[in-house]
Amino acid sequence: MFDLFSFSTLKVVILPRIKTLKVEILEAEINFEMVFELEKLIQFLCEHIEINVVLLTTNNKSFVQGINYEALVSLNDHHVMSFKQNFYKILYMLFHIPQILIIDLKHGVAREGIELALAADIRISNINFQIDFDYLKRGIFPHPVCINILSNFIPPLMNKNLFLLNDKQNLHGVLKNSGFIYEFYKTSEEESLLNTIFAKINELAPIARIQNKQNFLLSIQHLLPQLIDENSLKNNPFNQYHNDWREYFTAKTQKCVPKFMSAKELKQLLKNPENNNRN
Repeated sequence: MFDLFSFSTLKVVILPRIKTLKVEILEAEINFEMVFELEKLIQFLCEHIEINVVLLTTNNKSFVQGINYEALVSLNDHHVMSFKQNFYKILYMLFHIPQILIIDLKHGVAREGIELALAADIRISNINFQIDFDYLKRGIFPHPVCINILSNFIPPLMNKNLFLLNDKQNLHGVLKNSGFIYEFYKTSEEESLLNTIFAKINELAPIARIQNKQNFLLSIQHLLPQLIDENSLKNNPFNQYHNDWREYFTAKTQKCVPKFMSAKELKQLLKNPENNNRN
C-alpha cells in the first residue's frame, strides 16, 4: 500500500480489493493544514464514486481531540473566524460524500472531534472509549447545528448535563443503544470487526446505497446549511465579543487561573460595542 497524497496531516491509502480508502489522521488536534488537506481529499472522493467506503481513523491512541486553539491564540479574530468557518465547511462536505464514511474513534474523542464524528455513517470504538465534552471550561462552545444533531443520539437533558458538567454516567449504553456507536471492540477484535463491515457494505448495490445515504440526510437537511452560513458565526454576539478561549489557553501557558469575561461585561459590550478592545 502506498500513500496516495503527499499530505502532512493525513495518510491516505487505497485498499482496491474492498474498494475502500483508508485515511489516517496523523495529528492529535485539528489545524489549518488538516482542514486544507481534508478539503482536497473530499474533492477526490466526490470525483471517484467507484470507492465504496472511506475509513477515517488515526495513528494515535484516540481520535481527534478538538481544534488546536493554542496555535490560534496569536492570530487575529478575522483569521480565527475564517479557520472555524472552513472547519464547518469541511464538516458539511463530509455529510455529503457519496461513500459510506466509517470513523474509528479508537479510545476516545473530544470537543470538535465529536462534531467531526457526527458526519460518519458508522462509528466504532474501543471498549475503553472515553468522550470529553469540556468545551465550556475552555471558553469555547460547539456549533448549534452539532448540538441539534447530537440530540438525535443523546436525550436533551443528558446532552445538557454533558456540556455543563461533562457528566458521562451510563453514556456507553446510551451511545450504543442510540446507534451513535455501532460497536465497541476489544483491541484484538478491531480488524475483524472492520472486515465484517467492509464485506457487508460491498454487498450493497452502489446506486441504491448512495441514494439511501441521501435519504437519511433528509431528517437533518434543514440544519446543515447553517454549517456553511458565514453569518451564523459572525453575527453571534458571543463569538463577536468574548475572548475567553484566548484567556484559557494563555492562562494554561502561564500556569495560572483564567479570568473569564463576566456576563455583566458582555452586557456592557453589547450596549457599547465601540468599547470592544478585541483584536
